[in-house]
Amino acid sequence: MPVSPLPSNPNLDHLKHQAKDLLKAHASRSPQIAQIIREFHPRFAKSADSEILSAELKLSDAQLTIARRHGFPSWPRMKQRIENPMLADRLDLPHHERIEDSLFRRAVDLLDRRAQRNDPSHR
Repeated sequence: MPVSPLPSNPNLDHLKHQAKDLLKAHASRSPQIAQIIREFHPRFAKSADSEILSAELKLSDAQLTIARRHGFPSWPRMKQRIENPMLADRLDLPHHERIEDSLFRRAVDLLDRRAQRNDPSHR
């Protein structure tokens, strides 16, 4: 299963509910949840469904699974990114406008302008 990027305006409370829902699905022995846990929780990477579903899963395990499913190494790192988003997280902006390093962004802008001048379709 591929990583699911966070939405443009992620809600930490919603993600907490997802972690609790994951715990409930684990308690109900859902095979789909076993696959998600195996894929995104490092402790269960090589575990069979039966091992995953019989293991004691804590809220912190569910939160780690949710965080890693969204491409973060841990829940605290995901939480920090949600509470203090970076310019790069602004998915509503074009890629070049999300560049935080001002020197690099200026270089990209100059290259874009040069490419536009050399493109016959812009004449």
